[in-house]
Amino acid sequence: MSSKKEIDSIFHLTEDLAATHKAFRSDEAGTSEVLKAQVAQDFEAVQENGYVIIERLLTASQLELVRDAIMPLRFGPLMSLRKKMAQRL
Repeated sequence: MSSKKEIDSIFHLTEDLAATHKAFRSDEAGTSEVLKAQVAQDFEAVQENGYVIIERLLTASQLELVRDAIMPLRFGPLMSLRKKMAQRL
């Protein structure tokens, strides 16, 4: 039985993923110099900016799941405020 956990919902991001997925190690045999340089660049971006954008990290279907999950978080407070304002009128 595999201990690998599939991430198919934004709610899985609240779990302990570090223990689930193998950490990348740039010193492992077979790691290309290009990949090592990219990881170093991404790490530097996180240190400088607090985030890094990794293009094509998620598939279209995974991205859709994330968008669907966060929409209520983005627009929920605004919608409830509109309802409260409409009730006062």
